[in-house]
Amino acid sequence: MIQRILNIQRFFEQLFDSISSILKVIIWSKFSVSHPPIQSESCVILGNGPSLKDSMENHKDFILQSDILCVNLFAISDYYTQLKPNNYLLLDEAFINPNHERASQAIEYLVKDTTWKINVFIPYKFKKSAYFQDKFSQNQFINPVYFNYVIFGGFDWLRLWIYKKDWGMPQSQNVLIASVFRCINLGYKKIYLLGADHTWHESIRLDENNEIIADDSHFYGNKTYQINQLVSLEESYMARQFLSLHKAFKGYEVLARYAKCRGTKVLNASKRSYIDVFEKIKLF
Repeated sequence: MIQRILNIQRFFEQLFDSISSILKVIIWSKFSVSHPPIQSESCVILGNGPSLKDSMENHKDFILQSDILCVNLFAISDYYTQLKPNNYLLLDEAFINPNHERASQAIEYLVKDTTWKINVFIPYKFKKSAYFQDKFSQNQFINPVYFNYVIFGGFDWLRLWIYKKDWGMPQSQNVLIASVFRCINLGYKKIYLLGADHTWHESIRLDENNEIIADDSHFYGNKTYQINQLVSLEESYMARQFLSLHKAFKGYEVLARYAKCRGTKVLNASKRSYIDVFEKIKLF
């Protein structure tokens, strides 16, 4: 009896999510999404986790055998001009904020250093940024490719159909979720993940003032920062942090089902990673 009640409750939750998601798609989605041709059946996605440095040093030849997609601040590293990736993905709105130091620095490097053809995948909302449009217009090699970052939930059969149409996508708490999704829809049959460490929770700690401190670790360097300014003991910032982690790993769970539906193999080749829904492989 209890299980039946839970099933009914779950059905109505999914029904509500489906209806609200459909409305979001109708209001915000563009129904014609560009898919530039791919050059290989396989793609290597370079996350910016600390383990990427090891992969770069020991498996550079493997990386160069496939199409390459990099993300976020990768352009500020020396590896950007060495690898000459043919795909780049930006998701965070910081990249359309000229006052955001690190994001604007990455845009400057991307525009200045790119001397080969590259597809830069960005949400449609970036199209409204005069700053962003002006920067990209300065380099003829950059091809902006817009996608619908409209989160779609609800019944599995419905959202997988919407994902295939590219009218909606899973919640991307981390840029790698959007990257894997984009590569599936581009038609890659094999997707390799490198630098997908996702070890943030190991560095979260409370200081003597009961405030959360974390180490922001990437292959290009580390930075320690304060996550919260304590307001009251009734509101847990730690709960927010772990809820954010839950959303990220839940996004990969949805991606794993979608990849199986599309016949795409996603292989986690990161030297160190907490992502457990994709087959883990070791590069030799």
